[in-house]
Amino acid sequence: MSYLLGQLDPHGYPVTSVTVRPAPHAHVVSNPAPMPAVQVVAVIDTGANHSAVSPDVARSLGLEPMGAAEVNRVGVNGAVIYMYPVRIELQATEGMFAPFDLGVAGIKPSTLGADVILGLDILRAFTFTYRGPRSQSDFTLFLEDASPPWDDRGRHVARPGSA
Repeated sequence: MSYLLGQLDPHGYPVTSVTVRPAPHAHVVSNPAPMPAVQVVAVIDTGANHSAVSPDVARSLGLEPMGAAEVNRVGVNGAVIYMYPVRIELQATEGMFAPFDLGVAGIKPSTLGADVILGLDILRAFTFTYRGPRSQSDFTLFLEDASPPWDDRGRHVARPGSA
């Protein structure tokens, strides 16, 4: 079993360090020369359906948007959010995690110091535990199997021997 054991930041948010790279199918601009990867702080957000990266991270990697979406909600009607193809790598405390290749929204997290939001599109592959009083809390992401029982749309995928 692979796992990541982490601590909460001073404000009580579960954060961890991740490496972000362009996804294998990403279009990358060549001028100025982009960075091949960046290591940044990610906040674990169980209320976010989708993951996001700061537009600054996308720019430093030289990523071209793969699409755009118009957001129509109170206070942000007509806002355009660009989507970027990235590979997010989490470093396990023990064992290994496969990288996650996905399209993410170009949104700066509101958590101080974070440049990535890890949403349910990634978190559903893990068992997430939160433990302890606020001043001594920690969290764990467990991965019992290398292939999660969900497809990229969150639908359950039957595996041999499962019902």
